[in-house]
Amino acid sequence: MRPQKGFGTLLPGESADVTVRWTPRYTGTQEDVVCCRTLLVNHTYPIPFVGKCFKSPLSFNQNLLLLPATAWHNTTTASVEVTNASKLPQTFEFAAPPGSHLTVSPLVTTLPPGGVQRVQVSVQHATAPHSPPPTFLHPARTKGVHLVLN
Repeated sequence: MRPQKGFGTLLPGESADVTVRWTPRYTGTQEDVVCCRTLLVNHTYPIPFVGKCFKSPLSFNQNLLLLPATAWHNTTTASVEVTNASKLPQTFEFAAPPGSHLTVSPLVTTLPPGGVQRVQVSVQHATAPHSPPPTFLHPARTKGVHLVLN
C-alpha cells in the first residue's frame, strides 16, 4: 500500500487516498477487503473495494534481481528475461534512476508475439574525479543493490 508502505497516521476528521496493489486471482472485476487496524485500541475495520484486474502482456522470469556489493571501478551484472505473452507486438522501456550507477541494456525493445528478450542490468561504482577511492570497505557495511520488477 502507498503512501508510507501501508502505515500512516490519521487524526479525527482526516482522510487519505491510498493505492492498493494486490495479486488478483483472475482477470476481470474483483471485490476484496483491506483491513485497516488501529494501533491504540487494537480495532480492525474492514474496507471493501472493487478492482479491475488484467493480465499484463509482458512478464518477467523473476521479479527480484540481487546485485552484490561491487568494488570501485568494477562492474556487476545480472539479467532478467521479458516475455511477450500477447498476440500483438509489445514495446517496453527501462529507465535507471539518475545517480544509481545502473545501466540497462537494451533500454527499449519491441517484442513480437511470443518473443523473449534478455535484459542485462549492471552496476558500476565510479569515484568522483576529486575524491580518491576508499582503501578499505568493511564487509558488514557494504550492501548490494536490490531491484524489484513489477
